[in-house]
Amino acid sequence: MQRADASPMAATRWRHLPNLLTATRVLLALPVALAIGYRDYRTALVLAALAALTDAFDGFLARRFAWQSRLGELLDPLADKLLLVGDASMAPSELLEPWGALYRYENDPEAGRDWLLRLARRWPRAAWLNPEPPSA
Repeated sequence: MQRADASPMAATRWRHLPNLLTATRVLLALPVALAIGYRDYRTALVLAALAALTDAFDGFLARRFAWQSRLGELLDPLADKLLLVGDASMAPSELLEPWGALYRYENDPEAGRDWLLRLARRWPRAAWLNPEPPSA
């Protein structure tokens, strides 16, 4: 007797799993950004890690079983961009005020902006801080 999940019908039933995982990643973008905004970094880390796992798994499934779709082609980069914007959201106090820390337990009299500028000067190809166009 053949198992039900070995049929071609079962394979087509699972065909949309990568899109569901990608949609989950889109939905995780807001909670990640909110957790960062509320300085609940542990929750933000767990949610971002879950998003990363869904990203890896949906890509694996789509490639392994040829389950690519037009919706997936549109949603996947959108999910990545939404998570990136959410992760990059920082409170103005972390960037501009003295004692504004980039890390929760850091007590440094420099503003976070100064740290970011120092990183960008040290590794100009690795750090991008929305540079202004060069003046003519």
